[in-house]
Amino acid sequence: MKLLKHYQLKSDLVKDTVLEKLNEVTQTWHKEDNQPQLFEGRINGDKFTLYPTYTLAPRDQFRPKIEVSLKQKENYTQVNLNFSLPKLIKRFIPAAFIICLIAQLVLFYFFFWTSFKIPKFFIFVPVIFTLFVYYQTKILFSIRTKRALEHF
Repeated sequence: MKLLKHYQLKSDLVKDTVLEKLNEVTQTWHKEDNQPQLFEGRINGDKFTLYPTYTLAPRDQFRPKIEVSLKQKENYTQVNLNFSLPKLIKRFIPAAFIICLIAQLVLFYFFFWTSFKIPKFFIFVPVIFTLFVYYQTKILFSIRTKRALEHF
């Protein structure tokens, strides 16, 4: 699963102005107040990490990690953005896959080698769940990346 996206933006502003503008919409930690902060993180130097802010709704807490680096070129500032999954999500997906694989093996055992019979549908539940988790994560990552990219 490749959930990593790279973007390269060009700005006519000088690097210090880009940093100032980013500082205006970034807070050090999310406070859930009414200020128009778009990102959470600390901006210091040319390379830093940001996260989009979120509401307390469960659907909005999936946030891509944004690694930002700025380079001043001759006539513009180059902004490199690398979007990736947070570490917790990166660890959850393989763990969910392994659990579903074990559940699949247990269901196959009950279906083929014991007298306890289960409906055929239940054999495919772990596979369906694994595919659901994978595509749900992929879709959410794409949506959150596009939404965060709109603010740069």
